Amino acid sequence: LNIKGYQLVGLEIPSNFDGTDITFEAAEIIDGAAGTYYPVYDVTGTAYTVVTSSSRRVQIPPTDFFGVKYLRLNTTTVQATSDTIVTAVLERV
Repeated sequence: LNIKGYQLVGLEIPSNFDGTDITFEAAEIIDGAAGTYYPVYDVTGTAYTVVTSSSRRVQIPPTDFFGVKYLRLNTTTVQATSDTIVTAVLERV
């Protein structure tokens, strides 16, 4: 997900989401494309994890991903359906 110029402020979780957690990886731009993705950790050294379930909207503090240009969302559970789409709610910086 290219979020350059935006900040992540929420996630909309669909009804067919099977998991309970979403983790994140971030990358910077290298030669116009995303470079290597690295796991995102909070200030305490814990993997940044959103605990969730199906059919809900999760708020993300706007400053948590400030400065990130590319973001990848990972579920900790394999999805049973291939068309599970989690919507990122973005706000222009």
